[in-house]
Amino acid sequence: MNSKRVLRLMQQDNLLCLPQKPFVPVTTDSRHAWRVVPNLARGMVPNSLDQLWVADITYSAPRPSVGEAYDWNAKEK
Repeated sequence: MNSKRVLRLMQQDNLLCLPQKPFVPVTTDSRHAWRVVPNLARGMVPNSLDQLWVADITYSAPRPSVGEAYDWNAKEK
């Protein structure tokens, strides 16, 4: 049997499944309780070196030590 015939027979017997939605990870929680720090560099035009420095701090969960079990689902204290 070719794939078109299999598809037709499955449609006739109502055996088709719903397509899965693609996985989209949650990346940002914009409804947090922390204050938003204003952008102090907005509108600033640096005209020489070392006038404007920027940094980004990204949190990542600590890795367990060698031989140590870590519960990734445990809530932080």
